[in-house]
Amino acid sequence: MKIIQKSAVLVRPKQLFNDWAISIASGKEDEGMTPDGEDGTVYLINRVDFLEPGYLRDRLERYWIQIAASEFEAWHTIPADWPVMTSFDDFERYFHWEVRSSVEDLDGGSLIEEEERFLN
Repeated sequence: MKIIQKSAVLVRPKQLFNDWAISIASGKEDEGMTPDGEDGTVYLINRVDFLEPGYLRDRLERYWIQIAASEFEAWHTIPADWPVMTSFDDFERYFHWEVRSSVEDLDGGSLIEEEERFLN
């Protein structure tokens, strides 16, 4: 087992995200959709310090635009059709999030990097 010197951010869609995804799919639920908050994506970030009050929110505020773009793009690749998001509060209307301080790799295999896929 390897300990990865990163923290994990788990991002799960809220019902508002699911409603948007259904509207994009012409009102039909997609087979890949899950109920509010049941599934999610894990994003790795530099290790976080849980001792400082407000640190987690401050830390995620650095990444919310990038994470939102990744989540919306996974369902629909035309950014003009994505919900308008201008603040971290908007992000929190669409997504649940939580941070885990440690990541352990039970398989111990090599981590494979893929090309960055979202807009800069």
